[in-house]
Amino acid sequence: MIIEKLEVEHYSVPSQLFAKTEVTDTTHAIPSLEIIMAKLWTDRGVQGVGYTYTTGHNARTVRRMIEEEIIPVYLGQPLRRYDALWNQCWWNTHWAGRGGVSTLAMAAVDIAVWDAMAKSVEQPLYRFIGEYREGIGAYGSGVNLSYTLDQLLEETAEHLESGFSAVKIKVGKEDPEEDLERLEAVRTLLGPKRKIMIDANMGWHLQEALSRTEKLKRIGLTWIEEPFIPEDIDSHERFGRLSGVPIAAGENLYSKYQFNEYFKKQAIQFVQADVVRCGGITEWLKIARLAETYNLPMAPHFVVDLHVSLLCAIPNAYIAEYLPWFHPVQVNPIRTKDGVLRPKPIPGHGIEFDWPLLQSYRVL
Repeated sequence: MIIEKLEVEHYSVPSQLFAKTEVTDTTHAIPSLEIIMAKLWTDRGVQGVGYTYTTGHNARTVRRMIEEEIIPVYLGQPLRRYDALWNQCWWNTHWAGRGGVSTLAMAAVDIAVWDAMAKSVEQPLYRFIGEYREGIGAYGSGVNLSYTLDQLLEETAEHLESGFSAVKIKVGKEDPEEDLERLEAVRTLLGPKRKIMIDANMGWHLQEALSRTEKLKRIGLTWIEEPFIPEDIDSHERFGRLSGVPIAAGENLYSKYQFNEYFKKQAIQFVQADVVRCGGITEWLKIARLAETYNLPMAPHFVVDLHVSLLCAIPNAYIAEYLPWFHPVQVNPIRTKDGVLRPKPIPGHGIEFDWPLLQSYRVL
């Protein structure tokens, strides 16, 4: 099948639609979810839909990259050349950065290609890749650093109602004792057996992380996420070794080469590759297979509706992050009452968007 047509659409979804309060953490303020959609048609009438996202910034740049640098590579090409086309785009765009805008742009079209390939043989994406399991456990997540304690406990209770056996809490309050107080309250609500992950959003330096974590360890932590900026691999390695707390990272890494540097230095224990940020399904699967050779589990960042399918197609899946920010603009998004997320048994990735609603947020 030949790719006959590709179009790009850009939507700006305000945070009020997917969050209860202002969305902030240690390093970010998120006014909106920018969704850049790629729609693909083949010469046999098969349509594929892919998307990428930013959190309020740089979306127009990503859209322009898709229009000017990515689409011309794919038009007129057969779907089966997905890997060669991905590599051509990566080399065509690498002068603008070997990750970031380039891979965010590449992801939208690459995901559309995989959606179309699975649809062309009338298989759900996870079965098209190679079914390994039919469902994956998930943890309840939230950008909850700005929540009051009551709001945080309310969100945690909602996660329990969904059957999740794990939650993730943002840390990084100015007073470390406040972080401890909040986590102790969450632990009391969860009980001793459920898992707690914490996320520092790159907000600390090594000594601060060691000092803060020493107080928080008594809570029983499954991991600490992104204590440092991603360029500081050595601090990740030293922190993990000195603190004894496993590290989760990878949402701000963009290629298998970057992940491999972390793996070689044993600087990461849970791999959080984001299918959008690393350029789509083609590269994500390579990162997952590379992680498998290091005996490392995949616990990808965000984009839950796509990651559920990918996690069900690999052997080293650990857990999905349930942060349903896309759900207000979807039709029949995946949900759970037993804490397990299951891909939809329909051809392609199974993500159905509410197109009339999205049109009200379209950026021309």
